[in-house]
Amino acid sequence: KGDWSTEEDRKLVLAVNAHQGHEWESIAALMPNRTAIECISHYQTVLNPNLIRNTWTVKEEETLISMYKKMERATSDKG
Repeated sequence: KGDWSTEEDRKLVLAVNAHQGHEWESIAALMPNRTAIECISHYQTVLNPNLIRNTWTVKEEETLISMYKKMERATSDKG
């Protein structure tokens, strides 16, 4: 359907709160022309109040790179 309007955002937040973040099919039923996948994706990536939007710390970035390298080695050892 495209971009979400402010009114859709408001309705989605109310629906998520009413369903305690579960039952995405039921939440989507309250959102005309939106699927459950669209609703959960939009909520989790845009509206979720628990999102941390700060930049990564050096330690977090080092941890991510380290874990990526471990996973890369583990998967290449299997193939």
